[in-house]
Formats: sequence, C-alpha cells, structure tokens
Amino acid sequence: MLPWSVWERELGAFALLVNTTSLGMEGGPDPRFSPSLAHAADDLVVADIVYVPRMTPLLASAQQQGVRTVGGLGMLLHQARLGFREWFGVDPQVDKATQDYVLGSL
Repeated sequence: MLPWSVWERELGAFALLVNTTSLGMEGGPDPRFSPSLAHAADDLVVADIVYVPRMTPLLASAQQQGVRTVGGLGMLLHQARLGFREWFGVDPQVDKATQDYVLGSL
C-alpha cells in the first residue's frame, strides 16, 4: 500500500494493480479514473473490480499500453455464486452462458 500521491511513480516495483474502489464505475464518484501507467513494470497486471462499464478507463489505458488486464465481472459472478450456495444449498455454475446472461442485463 502506498500513499495516493506517489503510487503512480512507484508502479514499476509491482506486478499487480487492483482498483478496489468505485472509481471508474458508471455513475460512480469519478467515471474518468484513468491514472498514468507510464511507470508500470513490463509484467504488470491491472485488475478492476468495476463491472459497469466492463471496459473502464483504467482497463482501456492499461490495454493501450500493452498491460494485461482483468475485468470485474468474474469477481462479481464468483462472489454471487458463493452467496447463492450459502443461501440455497446449490452451487451454481459460472460459465459462458451465465456471463452472457448477466451481461444481457447490465
């Protein structure tokens, strides 16, 4: 964890950047959240738990720079799967059909 004022320039020392805030979420506090990844390490992976929009400005910026990305839909679905299992005693599948169904409702 780094102070907000320095994390962008220290990014080269890390292999993973995860946005765990609602920054970048449609209707969120700052939908334009797209920090500079200029100091990113070659092997950096950028993950964003935001799932609406699926391609956040942060993920778009990372992809433009050739950085690997992980969107938030998988986390949303697998988190829901665990809750569903606890509440109903059934462990639902998270597959392409499930993802397509959820994407159709977003």
